[in-house]
Amino acid sequence: MVSGQSIKRKVTIGCLILGAGALASTALSMGGMWRQELAVAELNAATGLLRDHMEADMGHDAIRGEVVSIVAARQTAAIDGAEAARELKARLGEFENRMAPTARATDAPQVLAARKAADPAFRDYVAIGRSIAAAAEQGAVPDDAELQRFQQRFSQLEGEMAKISDAVEAHAAQTVSAADAVAQQARLISLASLLLLLLALAWVARYARRDLVTAIIAISERVQAMAAGRLDVTMAGEDRPDEIGDLARAVVELRDNLSEARADTARQAEAIVASIGTGLSELAAGNLAYRIDVPLSGPFEKLRRDFNGALGELGSALAKMQASTERLHGVARDIGGAAGDLSNRNANQAASLEETAAAIASLSRRVQGSTEAVSTARTAVDQVGQEINRGGEVIQHAEAAMDRIESAAQEIGSIVSVIDGITFQTNLLALNAGVEAARAGDAGKGFAVVANEVRALAQRSADAAREIRDLITNASGEIGNGVTLVRDAGSSLRAITGQMDEINRVMEVVEAGASEQDLSLRSIDATSKQIEQITQSNSAVAEQVSDASHMVIASIEEVVQQLSRFEIGHGSHAAAVGATRALAA
Repeated sequence: MVSGQSIKRKVTIGCLILGAGALASTALSMGGMWRQELAVAELNAATGLLRDHMEADMGHDAIRGEVVSIVAARQTAAIDGAEAARELKARLGEFENRMAPTARATDAPQVLAARKAADPAFRDYVAIGRSIAAAAEQGAVPDDAELQRFQQRFSQLEGEMAKISDAVEAHAAQTVSAADAVAQQARLISLASLLLLLLALAWVARYARRDLVTAIIAISERVQAMAAGRLDVTMAGEDRPDEIGDLARAVVELRDNLSEARADTARQAEAIVASIGTGLSELAAGNLAYRIDVPLSGPFEKLRRDFNGALGELGSALAKMQASTERLHGVARDIGGAAGDLSNRNANQAASLEETAAAIASLSRRVQGSTEAVSTARTAVDQVGQEINRGGEVIQHAEAAMDRIESAAQEIGSIVSVIDGITFQTNLLALNAGVEAARAGDAGKGFAVVANEVRALAQRSADAAREIRDLITNASGEIGNGVTLVRDAGSSLRAITGQMDEINRVMEVVEAGASEQDLSLRSIDATSKQIEQITQSNSAVAEQVSDASHMVIASIEEVVQQLSRFEIGHGSHAAAVGATRALAA
């Protein structure tokens, strides 16, 4: 696209400028280095030429010394003339080698000119020296004329050698000056190329900062403001035709999308809070038949289903509790009636025991002469046995009723456990709702309040269930005591039945023999006292059973009052109210 090509073109131009500057700097630096290398090579050559000439000058003096040694050999035997001749030849060869570089110094015209001027004397000097060496090797002695000519050439060549030395030194000085100039020029070229490169870098940096970095920083600041929640920021650079403009326009589009998304989220949060809030309000009012029918979006749909499911489970559990409460109410009424009948029978039995005691007293007074009174007493004892048998049947019915009451109390305890489980699930649901509200941020604050209300309601349900369990536990304890007492009463009645059989046998003994009547009457008197005690115990048991039934009825009334707060559906609220009124009646 065009906007993309604009920055690419600018960046390419900047890179080309930097590349050209770097290339020019490199070329200039390499040129300076090449000239420096040439200057160093020339300087090394000049230095070598100066060194060779200095060694040639010293060899020139050494040659004269060897000639002097040859001349001295003819005057003393201490000097070997042949050895001196060989040394002279070697010195001459080395001298020629040291003088050769000055003859090839084409890059030093003044040195080459001085060398050519000294060449005749140099050649004649070397030739004379070789002639002297050859003669000395043959044992001959050079004549004075030859020695004189050698000395002349030595002096002449020494002057020429001095001129060559001056020329070589002048050439070396010129070479050093030229090398210094080349080095200075190379430094200037390097500084110029570096300055050129720095200027190119400064231009590119200025462009990058003005047209790229500043714009990117401005866009970054606005994006950070958007991330902080400020969606009303204005974007700079939207009208630019390059990538920065594209980026600014994309950020503007993102800002608009975020604004729209925030508005949608707010509307959705209001709908969610309204739906869940209505459901929780109905739950707080005790209406367990209410359901949230409006579908919710995202994770709140699962929350809606869990909420409806929890209400259904709680309503079902409370309905079962109401049914169990009604059955327990019937059982309690039966227990109350049975306790009243047992109390009446105990009163009748007490009266019968009084009559029996009176009969026994009368029988004791007329024991020696009234067999008919014994028969009457036996008949009375039979009647007492029948009453005791009927009392045993009543006790058996009371035992069965107490067993049913105990089973009903256990069933109520199971239902209370179910309520505890539902309360725990409601607490978990409220906790999950609080977590989801925390994730939603500010939008979930209202929902967090609702979740706290659900948790508080669940806690109140748990407290009510705990109170019901305590009441049922107390009632179960009292019922257990009543069952134990009724069973004890049954055992006592069975014991009384056995005693009545004993009375019959005693009466038979009384009828059989007057001699045993006195002992039998005392046994009957003791037995009547036991029967009186058992009757009193039965009366106490009947009173305890009656008190326990009243406590159970009071507990049932409290449970029904708690259940009447909830609207479960299918007329359960009305049924609970009716049951409460029936219990109160």
